[in-house]
Amino acid sequence: RDYVALPPNRRASSKEAREIRSLSGYPLSGNDALPFRESTTKEEFLLRVQPIVRGMERRKRLDEAEAREHTGCEARKDGKGGFQYFDADSGERVAAAEYRRRYAAMIDERRRRRRAGARADGSSGAAGRTERR
Repeated sequence: RDYVALPPNRRASSKEAREIRSLSGYPLSGNDALPFRESTTKEEFLLRVQPIVRGMERRKRLDEAEAREHTGCEARKDGKGGFQYFDADSGERVAAAEYRRRYAAMIDERRRRRRAGARADGSSGAAGRTERR
């Protein structure tokens, strides 16, 4: 909330932006990073935004792989706007509540590693599989 309350031209260099970046791993763009500000044509815009979209897609694949590794589950769309969860090794269905518990444990562990890394030396800490029960 503090980040959003800042004037847009001060957000990118704020301590709030640094904290969000540190805890989430996601950089926040400032006004000067928006590719459509100076674009005059659709083609120019697409050329400028393409690397950003590729980066977002790469981050999504990394996040999906991390979730699979830590939860031991694969998430699949169910065709009704939701997801179903399956054990990555056995293929057996996993209840949504169990997946949520595993995913929350992964997020908590990620947050602990990032906070510890930020305090120690700025690194993200060591990766490790979250315990499945």
